[in-house]
Amino acid sequence: MSQQSTNVPLEIPAKSSRSSFSSRQLEKICYRLGTSVKSGIPIAEAWENETQLLRRSKRKAFERVQAQLKAGGSLADAMAAERDFPSLLSEMVRVGEESGRLDQALLRVADHYRALVRMKRTFLQGVTWPMLQLSAAAVVVSFFFIVLHVLETRIAGLVAPDVFLMGFSPLENLVVFWAVLVGGGLALFLLVKGVKSGWFGSLPMRAAMMVPLLGSTIKELALSRFAWAFGAAVDTGMNAAKAMQLGLRSTQNRYYQSHEREIATSLAAGEDFFSALHRTDAFPADLLQAVRTGELTGELTEGLQRLSDDYQEQSSMNLRRIGQISGFGIFMTVGSVLAFSVLFMYAGYLSMVSDALSGHSLTLEQIRADQVELTRSALTAPAPSLSELDTSENGERANEASGEEPAKPKNPIIATRDAMVKDFVENNEDFKQFESIYKTLGRYNEMTPDEFLDAIAPAPAPQPRPVPSPAPQGESAGEEGEREGSSSD
Repeated sequence: MSQQSTNVPLEIPAKSSRSSFSSRQLEKICYRLGTSVKSGIPIAEAWENETQLLRRSKRKAFERVQAQLKAGGSLADAMAAERDFPSLLSEMVRVGEESGRLDQALLRVADHYRALVRMKRTFLQGVTWPMLQLSAAAVVVSFFFIVLHVLETRIAGLVAPDVFLMGFSPLENLVVFWAVLVGGGLALFLLVKGVKSGWFGSLPMRAAMMVPLLGSTIKELALSRFAWAFGAAVDTGMNAAKAMQLGLRSTQNRYYQSHEREIATSLAAGEDFFSALHRTDAFPADLLQAVRTGELTGELTEGLQRLSDDYQEQSSMNLRRIGQISGFGIFMTVGSVLAFSVLFMYAGYLSMVSDALSGHSLTLEQIRADQVELTRSALTAPAPSLSELDTSENGERANEASGEEPAKPKNPIIATRDAMVKDFVENNEDFKQFESIYKTLGRYNEMTPDEFLDAIAPAPAPQPRPVPSPAPQGESAGEEGEREGSSSD
């Protein structure tokens, strides 16, 4: 079979919408049609049998093709007019009709879609585990933020760590986390779709192919599709330039598709497949060697199929490695977030304990007035003088008159300590007497001996005499009678 072409064929029309049939469905449909035609059943009858097996939602396109077949039309033309069938299928069917080997063309396309299904399954197996790890990590981080919120609201004085260092509460950090996660996922989806659809040209794909491991995986997946589709097209007897065009479009890679016009020009100039591909300097040496050997031996299809299997196996191994690396990266990221938060909370707890054990305390007047020191610098300030105490007492009375509440400490340990000390100062009688002696000794030279003794041991306040409760009237009359009897005696 000649591998050269004297002119560049018309370009295969690209359909704007995706096929409504999956690769698995197309593989089964093509296999059943190919088997029916091979056994001698006319294509119109085989197509009608296939139409009856489809669901109502996907039967309309088959019914329109069936109508054209009954009218004597070509299957390839009828399929090309429908947007539900990919261009590769319609062009392969056209070659089969023109060469009289429609059954082989259909079976060959079935093998092609079966290979695509196998490649897709390999890719999904490689990315499923990392995606599950990412989903589990998102749930763990979300649950962690919720636990921080509950602890902060239930434990007085506990300040939850600000993981993102933006001054947000745990629930606000949770919203930020999901906003970043959803926004990043959407941006990644649009980027992948844009690169695949050619929105940004071939430059992003070239940059991705330069990334270690990821780039080699992208290349091997694209070259595996190219080798299989190109070999299948050549095996059906398709025109050389059109077979090359189908092979390049099956890569779904803008980097290789950007060389389509250059390769078509080389083939139109009479060059063979090897020279046309080698001129682009875009294909690896093993693929070029397989093409050259296949053209010399006449077994181009077999060599490309074998090479496609090798590429697929290597890409499967790379996807497993990417899954392991990404899983480790997700584990380290989540672990770092949790560890940072725990250390942040532990540091806050140590700070509270350090403040409580720093050895500084309030004066008695401050404790009685609920004047709480909120910072360590205030704790280290010197004790106030008597005039300052009088001023603070006046300020305290003013606050009480205005209805303002005294400041409360942010440290729960210090707050508990102050409450215990205040209760001891206000309710312990021995401490009150000791405090009275301490204050009196400072002014003993200004007092007379009697005043000094009264200040040290103040006389107890007089207790009010209990007022006797009035007796009942009957009981009073009886008591009076008894008193009169005793007086008469």
